[in-house]
Amino acid sequence: ERIHILGKRLDVAELLSVSDIFVLASRWETFGIVAAEAMMAGIPVVAPDIPGLNEVVESGKTGFLIPTNRLETDFSTAVICLLDDLQSRQQMGESGRQRVLALFERQKVVSQIIDLYQELLEQKGIK
Repeated sequence: ERIHILGKRLDVAELLSVSDIFVLASRWETFGIVAAEAMMAGIPVVAPDIPGLNEVVESGKTGFLIPTNRLETDFSTAVICLLDDLQSRQQMGESGRQRVLALFERQKVVSQIIDLYQELLEQKGIK
């Protein structure tokens, strides 16, 4: 009754606005944009501790990253912990939102990309 697997959706922002926890059970991620979207919506994330996600989610502060060798035992424990603790959900949600704003604000990311391209061009001797 408390978990719904919805499949592909176009109303993600609306769904996040009524969610308490974002659970990501992916075995690999290239970046973790879905985790960042959930964090921007103020929702704590429970996910595997894998590259991509561990660059976005700060375990213990914006949600929980579960070591891959402990997924079977610790994943559900983290979800239940958050379901039972409104204050932690709210604190982690707000910390997540602040983290996304600090790290991934649009102009900051655009500036970083421009800097990277300029560095690569300079390495190739192109100005």
